[in-house]
Amino acid sequence: MKVKFIEALSQCKRGRHARCRQTRIRRHETHVNFAKGPILELVRAAKGHVAQSHIGTWFQDARRLLSDKSFTVVLLLAFLQVFGFVGVESVLALALHDSYALATSKQQYIAFMYIGVMLILINGGVTRPLIGKLGETKILTAGQFMLGLAMLLLPYFAPNQPLLWISLTLVAAGSAFASPALSSLSSRLAPEGLQGFALGFSQTLGSLARILGPLTFGILYERLNGPRSLYLTAAIMMVGLLIALGSYRAIQARLALYSAPVH
Repeated sequence: MKVKFIEALSQCKRGRHARCRQTRIRRHETHVNFAKGPILELVRAAKGHVAQSHIGTWFQDARRLLSDKSFTVVLLLAFLQVFGFVGVESVLALALHDSYALATSKQQYIAFMYIGVMLILINGGVTRPLIGKLGETKILTAGQFMLGLAMLLLPYFAPNQPLLWISLTLVAAGSAFASPALSSLSSRLAPEGLQGFALGFSQTLGSLARILGPLTFGILYERLNGPRSLYLTAAIMMVGLLIALGSYRAIQARLALYSAPVH
């Protein structure tokens, strides 16, 4: 009996016993792994479909935004403003240390803290009320002008501390005027239903500018022998000012069209 049992067990392990084969088939059919393959294929197909759907929708929305010339101008101005401002921030400490009045680390800390405090005060107490009275386009133009003027005057004013603070005030005021105006225009000029996408698109360009700005201005600072690279920033801001002035009527007309009541 023991010998027969051992032989039957051996045959079962090798799959020769008929009852054993039937048991294995039933077990395979009811095992969770039996359906794992088809389920995984369905999941992969669904993921691919969702990814393709999101990518296609993103490009469609981007084309809708960029087909609007007024909105494209606002995006370009936003990129130039962030590119120039962040680029200056990255080399300003070097410029102040190498050539100008604020040579110590403590003085430079105070200068950057001053810019930050002025940004908060002007943005919270001045910019918002002025945008409500004058509109985003005028405030944007004023901000671009102040930023360009500040970068143009900084190499001349910086050796004299009182004049340096005037330049830094213009830097803070220009940024405090331009940034909120650009954000508001990005939302208001976007087609209906794409306001959130428009803000995200604008912020994506801003992030790209924050990467390229320090990289570009760091190289230029080294190649142009220091503070003279600030003149390039002034030129960039002035280009932004010219674009803003040239597009003023078109932007105002588009804002009036979007603000018109629907009958």
